[in-house]
Amino acid sequence: MMTMFGMILWGSFAFLVILAFSLEKIFGMKRPRKSNHQKNESVHILDRASNHNDPGV
Repeated sequence: MMTMFGMILWGSFAFLVILAFSLEKIFGMKRPRKSNHQKNESVHILDRASNHNDPGV
């Protein structure tokens, strides 16, 4: 009984791993690309963060 349970458990796990790799290969997930607006916005936020690190007087 436990042998059948183990075979089902590990078989389904192996199936899911193989399915994940095959879907990755088929659809080819790539890095998300930032638009120019997003790049400019992140630079602006970093500039503001670095300019306002002075301790208050």
